[in-house]
Amino acid sequence: MKLNMKLNKLSVACALACATFAGQSLALTPAQLPGSTEVFISGASAQQLTLGHISNNLFPVASEHVYFNDVGVLGTYEKGTDGRNYRAYTGTLGAAVGSVPAGTKVVILNRAKGGSVWGVNPVANAEKIESMVLDTSCVLSTSADALAVHPNGVYLCPNVIGSDTTTADPAGSRIPDAGVSDVEPALFVGFNLAPGQTPLTATQLANLTVSSQNAVIFGIAATNNVTLPSLSRAQVTSMLTGSYLNWNQVDPALPAQGVTVCRRVQGSGSQAAANAYFTQYPCSSGRLRPADNTNNDPVSGYTVVMNSTSGDVAACLNTAQAAGKRAIGILATERLPSGTDGWHYVSIDGVNPVGANPNLEVTATKGQYDWSVEQSMQWLNSVSGAKLDLLTKIRDLSGDPVFLATLPGVASLPTIADPNADYTANPGVGYQEGAVMAGSRFSNTCQPTQLFNQ
Repeated sequence: MKLNMKLNKLSVACALACATFAGQSLALTPAQLPGSTEVFISGASAQQLTLGHISNNLFPVASEHVYFNDVGVLGTYEKGTDGRNYRAYTGTLGAAVGSVPAGTKVVILNRAKGGSVWGVNPVANAEKIESMVLDTSCVLSTSADALAVHPNGVYLCPNVIGSDTTTADPAGSRIPDAGVSDVEPALFVGFNLAPGQTPLTATQLANLTVSSQNAVIFGIAATNNVTLPSLSRAQVTSMLTGSYLNWNQVDPALPAQGVTVCRRVQGSGSQAAANAYFTQYPCSSGRLRPADNTNNDPVSGYTVVMNSTSGDVAACLNTAQAAGKRAIGILATERLPSGTDGWHYVSIDGVNPVGANPNLEVTATKGQYDWSVEQSMQWLNSVSGAKLDLLTKIRDLSGDPVFLATLPGVASLPTIADPNADYTANPGVGYQEGAVMAGSRFSNTCQPTQLFNQ
């Protein structure tokens, strides 16, 4: 009898231990990824960091691994360089998402190369595009910089598959399940399109489920050797279009040094946002064309650098600062300068987009700073099942004011959340200050912002 009781106690203890072990989620290695539910999201590089925070919400930390494209020394994480074009977030769901049960292995693959239009046209046309390969060629880095990205380190992946320019795609090439754009799909016309692309027709646009969930706040970044406290909108326009070639045209106290513009490539939503705000393209018949690298002037030193991602713009600014050149660049304020960066956000007409506390976006959310656009996320109407459930969750989190409250450069829209639920007026009841925009453009970048609450 005593022996049976001891055995029963031992069985119960073993069962509890085994259940505890089974409930623990270990981070997925590349060899464990086959069989995962995958969603491939292409498009805006300006929102890479927000997508990373969303994955942190979906996956318990212990189960999550982050994958970056590796462009330098294999296996050596190079901060600010690796992960500009491709990232992936893998883990097991901490809670059920619609029909997808907790514990399901999920891969969120993100392409930022080329910018927003790659989250619009290939989605609507169901086209295979280049993507990152997730396999055992990926090498785990646990350097201090990698651990600062994620406590489990960063897998660095050297290979890509597929092509953006040919239809002869090898096995394993992917069609994006959804796209993220800084601006609405209809804005991609003319030189907002990547070379070789054509605008979507009304029929193609109608095949997309499109949602705007948050505002992305943009700024003009300037190298630290530009000591002017503020630039006017007209001065920025003049530099972006090549009307001003030298810094002494901006301010006579500055030397006659050529302006360097770190802009984005055609097809970038960040560039489309700048085109609409500073040159009125394609919003007005009197629109201006932004300068590109064909406008480079060796005499004045005026130089335009075309960058594929937001990370490339930041690197362009750092390169200019290191070379003693004065430059401006186009960036979403989700990306903040670190202590080693050689650039900062400059005020426009006396108002700074980030202010004293970059996480609060106070000047933008209160309507004092006007350069923001409304992010869009889109997928084909035919998407269903587990992919639809996961994409819907990602979309909803991207507009949740509680989730966005601690993230720089983004805020929920008043069409999603109540702008009158002000945290400062109702401590503990309303949303944190800076979490909800006071106004909206109603998913039309060309429309002026209409304020509801200040």
